[in-house]
Amino acid sequence: MNKRAQLARRGTTPGFVAATEAPTITRGAVPSHPDIAEWVRLAKAGDPRAYRRIVQATGPWILADCRHMIGSADDAKDLSQEVFTKAFFKLRSLRDVNAFEGWLKRLKVNHCLSARRRSRKHTEVEFDPEWDGADGQGLDEVEAWDPLDLDEEQVRVAVHAALATLGDNLRITLVMHDMDGMSYSEIAEALGIGVSAAKMRIQRARKEFTAAYQERAPQGYGVPNERKY
Repeated sequence: MNKRAQLARRGTTPGFVAATEAPTITRGAVPSHPDIAEWVRLAKAGDPRAYRRIVQATGPWILADCRHMIGSADDAKDLSQEVFTKAFFKLRSLRDVNAFEGWLKRLKVNHCLSARRRSRKHTEVEFDPEWDGADGQGLDEVEAWDPLDLDEEQVRVAVHAALATLGDNLRITLVMHDMDGMSYSEIAEALGIGVSAAKMRIQRARKEFTAAYQERAPQGYGVPNERKY
C-alpha cells in the first residue's frame, strides 16, 4: 500500500488533518524561483525576456488568486493581465529585487479590490467552483495550492465549491489572510474595516468553509491543514 493510500485510510493526506480539527485554507505564496531576483533585476534594466520569465513563473498563482477574490474566471483572466501590465510599468520603482514577491502580492490585492469596488455587480457575480484556469492552465498546477494536494481532482473541486458558498466579504478576507498571508492589520487597512472586524470575518469564514468543505470532500480526506500564526 502506498503512502497516499495509508494516509487516506487514517482520514488524512499530506496537507490535511482530521476533520474534527479547526482548519484554515493553507497559506499560499507567490511561487518562488531561485532566479526570480535576477530576472527582476534584468527586467528593471529593460530586458523583455526576463519579464516574460517572471510572468511564466508567477502567472498561474496570480490568475488563481484573482479568481478567488473576484469569483469570475473571465474577470480573473483580465485582471491578472492588468496586474502584470501595471507591474511592468511600476517595476523600476521597486528598490529591492528580493522583495518582488511581496510587492507583486500587494499590487494584485489592491488591483482586485479596486476592480471589485468599481463593479456595480460584484454581489451578483457567478462564482464558478469548477473553473480550471485558462488556456489549459489548471488550478492543480498552481504552486500556491500545492500544500492542499490539489492533484486530486475531487479535492480541488471540493475546495473551490466550498469557497463558492462564502459571501464575497468572507471569501475575500479568508483568501487575503490564509492564501496571501496578509496580517489582520493589513487586511483591515485594505478593506477599510477595524482589526477586530477582520478577525471576526476570518473566524466566520473558516467556520463556514469547514462546514461546506466537509459536505463536499471525498471520503478519506480531512479539512485543509491548520497553521498557527
